[in-house]
Formats: sequence, C-alpha cells, structure tokens
Amino acid sequence: IDEADNLPLAFESCKKIISKIHRDSGIDYESFVIYFSGSKGFHVGIPAYLIGQESFFSETTGSIIKLLANKLVEGVAKIDQKVYDTTRIFRLPNSLNSKKNMYKVLVSYSRVLSNTESDLEIILENAKNCINEKTAFVFNKRNQYLEKLFVACKEQSLRTIDIMS
Repeated sequence: IDEADNLPLAFESCKKIISKIHRDSGIDYESFVIYFSGSKGFHVGIPAYLIGQESFFSETTGSIIKLLANKLVEGVAKIDQKVYDTTRIFRLPNSLNSKKNMYKVLVSYSRVLSNTESDLEIILENAKNCINEKTAFVFNKRNQYLEKLFVACKEQSLRTIDIMS
C-alpha cells in the first residue's frame, strides 16, 4: 500500500484492506503479517498456507499473486502494482530505508485497526528505532475462500499466458 506522500491515507487503506479480507474470508486478524515499509506505505501479507500453498514458485508467481492481491482489495483501496514481478527485491524486515532513514518494522493488527493519529506516530517512532511490535501470529487451517480465489487467479494467469503464446 503506497499512497505517495500521504502516509495517513496509506494507514487508512491498510485498515480497510485487512478489514475487507477478514470480512470476505473469515481469516483471523492475527493471521495478517503487517509491516510499515520504512518509507511511505505498508506491506500486508497472508501466509501461503492459508491459500493452500506451503510454498510455490514459477515464472507466473508474480502475475498470480498480483491478480490475487487485486481481487482481495477490489473496491477498497489502491495497491502498488509494481511489486509483483519475479525479479523485484522485497525489503526485508528490519532493513533500513536510506531515503527516509527508517526501518521496515512489524505492526500489530490491533494498531492498524485502531488507526488513530497517535498510532501512526508510534509506528513512525518504532521505524526510526527499529522496534517491532509483538504479534501473536495465528496460522489456522487452510481458508477455503482464499484457496479458491488463488486457484482462480492461477487459472486466469495461465489462460493469459496461453493467449499471448
């Protein structure tokens, strides 16, 4: 989630996204892995296990995940469309963003859901000092809604490649 120079809007978009995915799929809020990027946005992750994939990688992984992400946030928020190619470097947790001199840090789902100005200030202070919030991740069983959506995105991605070939 990247809203250029409007971090409060990115924070609000993050809240809307996790709320929508929770509402649509029923996954626990504790299953989300949320980071402040260290610059101008947030990263929201869902463990591959919840979509029925222990791990996977192929030439089409980026396009599949991009389709999945866009379907999950549809009608709620804009997400950065450039981060889904297979050669892009993804900033690791606790790495320093030299442009802003802040770290990519873990943010609790409860902080995102409360979404107050003081919560955003705490996130920024944590990012300056490389402090990750304590989070108890819950990785329950596979989620049928997310699993079916992933399979549909995978099939759509493969059809697109067939058409282009």
